[in-house]
Amino acid sequence: EVYMRPPPSLDIPSSKLVYKLQKSLYGLRQASRQGNAKLTYALTNFGFNQSPADHSLFVGHTTDSFIELLVYVGDIVLNSNSLCMINQVKGYLDNQFHINDLGELKYFLGFEVA
Repeated sequence: EVYMRPPPSLDIPSSKLVYKLQKSLYGLRQASRQGNAKLTYALTNFGFNQSPADHSLFVGHTTDSFIELLVYVGDIVLNSNSLCMINQVKGYLDNQFHINDLGELKYFLGFEVA
């Protein structure tokens, strides 16, 4: 949680008031933690299970298909045997976070993906 004092230009009679921010400010130490918590909450609500061994890995499955989602900083990599599942997850993430789909993965962390 982040609290701020009102700016001096805002004429408020009591100078003891503070405001709780509804969103994190870019660049604050808490911003990445809060963003990760929001993403984790959204993914687990969608049905993903977070890996206990690697908290950046989320796995989901049905009787005949699986999907893996890997998070690295601001990037998300999806892997599945079902294009339908990938499209469902991308649609859900776009609805929640307004994402940009960069297409098929070619490079990740400096490595070419074949």
